[in-house]
Amino acid sequence: MVVLNPKYKAFANDSRYFIVTGGRGSGKSYSINLLLLLLTYESNHVILFTRYTLTSAHVSIIPEFIDKVDLLGKNSDFHITKDEIINLTTGSKILFKGIKTSSGTQTANLKSLAGVTTWVLDEAEELTDEDVFDKIDYSIRHKEKQNRVILILNPATKEHFIYQKFFESKGVEAGVNTIKGDTTYIHTTYQDNISNLSESFLNQIKTIKERRPEKYKHTILGGWLDKAEGVIYNNWKIGPFNNDNGSVFGQDYGFSNDPTTLVETSIDKTHKIIYCKLHIYQTNLVTSELARLNNHFAKGGLIIGDNAEPRLITELKHQGNNVVPCVKHKITEGIEMIRDYELIIDENSVDLIKELNNYCWLEKKSETPIDKYNHCFVGETMITTDKGDVRIDSIKVGDYVLTSEGYKKVLKTFNNGVKQVNNYSMHFDTFSLSLCSTKEHKIKTKKEWKKVSELQKGNVLYQYKYSTKRNINCMMVKDILVEAKRDYMLKYGGITKAVYQKGIIYTTLTVIPTITTLKTLTLLMEVCTLGMKVKKGLKKTLSLLNPFTQKELKKQKSGTSQKREESGTDNTVNNRGLIKRCLKRIVRYAERNTKLHSQQEVNSVIKTAKLKHLEVGESYQANVYDIMVEDCHEYFANGILVHNCLDALRYAVSYQLSNPNKGKYGIR
Repeated sequence: MVVLNPKYKAFANDSRYFIVTGGRGSGKSYSINLLLLLLTYESNHVILFTRYTLTSAHVSIIPEFIDKVDLLGKNSDFHITKDEIINLTTGSKILFKGIKTSSGTQTANLKSLAGVTTWVLDEAEELTDEDVFDKIDYSIRHKEKQNRVILILNPATKEHFIYQKFFESKGVEAGVNTIKGDTTYIHTTYQDNISNLSESFLNQIKTIKERRPEKYKHTILGGWLDKAEGVIYNNWKIGPFNNDNGSVFGQDYGFSNDPTTLVETSIDKTHKIIYCKLHIYQTNLVTSELARLNNHFAKGGLIIGDNAEPRLITELKHQGNNVVPCVKHKITEGIEMIRDYELIIDENSVDLIKELNNYCWLEKKSETPIDKYNHCFVGETMITTDKGDVRIDSIKVGDYVLTSEGYKKVLKTFNNGVKQVNNYSMHFDTFSLSLCSTKEHKIKTKKEWKKVSELQKGNVLYQYKYSTKRNINCMMVKDILVEAKRDYMLKYGGITKAVYQKGIIYTTLTVIPTITTLKTLTLLMEVCTLGMKVKKGLKKTLSLLNPFTQKELKKQKSGTSQKREESGTDNTVNNRGLIKRCLKRIVRYAERNTKLHSQQEVNSVIKTAKLKHLEVGESYQANVYDIMVEDCHEYFANGILVHNCLDALRYAVSYQLSNPNKGKYGIR
């Protein structure tokens, strides 16, 4: 005879949601699996049983159900395959699926399953994306049967969306057995299942209770954690902010997805205490509004900003903010600086407290943090350097990599351990580029920095036009011809003209015939070709052309007409001996005088391209790498301009501890 814990009688009510929580040995999985088998004796039920990661149900899950079938003595009632169990008496069935696959989440496939009446999410704490949960939840809408969504979990941190959605927002105390609205709460512990537990297991629980009471409360009793297990910063508490030692502010910049932050810090080095207060944690802040808020909260105090945003920092300075770019240290170095002190967090800094609660080690042994601002690339990613494309895992300190500000020196290289990465294919109008990185890695678009996983059609990205062919899937002839024309204009005209005033004369001789009317150019060339041997005639022709040339020269000072012109007269120019001789002279002049890493040279090799489609491919675990670049933290990876960012608290603290004589007073 099968006997269930009386708490599971609540499973018979008409709620939509059933939140089943408990610790180790509570028997929750056993009870729910048995109830699901019994539910199949009702006709027309399709039960979708999922885990976030479920690759071999016939090995990991179905044997547990077979045990229950044997216990019931109903083997003849069921047909069992490697991914489903069918009740032959009613036709109802249980389907076993994983939410995460090798190519990403398969929410679309799960949503399309017909007739699902009950969705079970086992080990629900592993699913951290509420959007994925909602998409499947909304698809459970059978008209003729009761719809059930059953979540089975060992409670995690209170920052998990399940706690916020079903406990915090509904005002339900964790660990209770009750019904609130459309949700039934069932909580059990090992004490509800003690008759089925071994003595050795009970002795182990007793030891944990005595030695590690916090672990006992969370792991054994199934309590929700205020701080995530394995948190990096457990050296903090809530308390009043004290700025007796002066304040320095740290600022991280975001926009639509990531918030812009401003954290005030004050360090008491005598007692090794860091006081922290969060002032700004907002998205969609424009420069003028951010400058106003900075002036309001910082009141002229020193702000250490993310050095990956030099343009924004300059604009904030012009609007009266006392802001300077940070010097980025290795992440673990910054962590160790902070962990050496006690942190006192202002009670109103709610978002900062959330970050501290959930900032954990990915691998404690290697001290690799799980940091949503710490993103990286796989080793074969090609980085554009002054010596060509080089794998990121082969980049060395001292190498020069291309940035939007020219070639910059690599200060540090990082092997950030194993992380989950995705293959991303970016399809543009005439070509495609591939990139493999963590999903949060930021890409520079024309308007803002965006996570690679959140890029959308129409986003304009910055691309290195001579990216290695191994990263380019296709390149149309049309695009090559257009680029060739632009290259001609920039190489022989734009650089020289921009850097040297004398070069305007040479530019006029070489570029104006190309970008003005073909009629004028043809007239001149025909006269020369026909053998105008009389100098008088040639002088007359040139005198007629001179007023026109002077007029066009004035137009060319801005360079806008030059850049817009793509008229296709290159071949005409190249075939004329007179212009060729002038070109050679200009090239020699430009090569002799143009600096190796000038901004003009950089502008000539960086172009923008509008994204047509982003394709997310295979997801897998891989070793990932990052680099730190002098003056800025951006570089070209597989031909696309990318960037990393760290957090505001680390900026401010690292600055003060690295600059003991400047922290109190600030600089301008």
